[in-house]
Amino acid sequence: MLVQEQEQELSEQELAQEPTEEMAEGLTQKP
Repeated sequence: MLVQEQEQELSEQELAQEPTEEMAEGLTQKP
């Protein structure tokens, strides 16, 4: 159980570290 929680935390941290890429893509897609 603890392992799953740790994995979820790591995944959340990874996503939080890469918000600029998604935002940049969204801005570039808009005219």
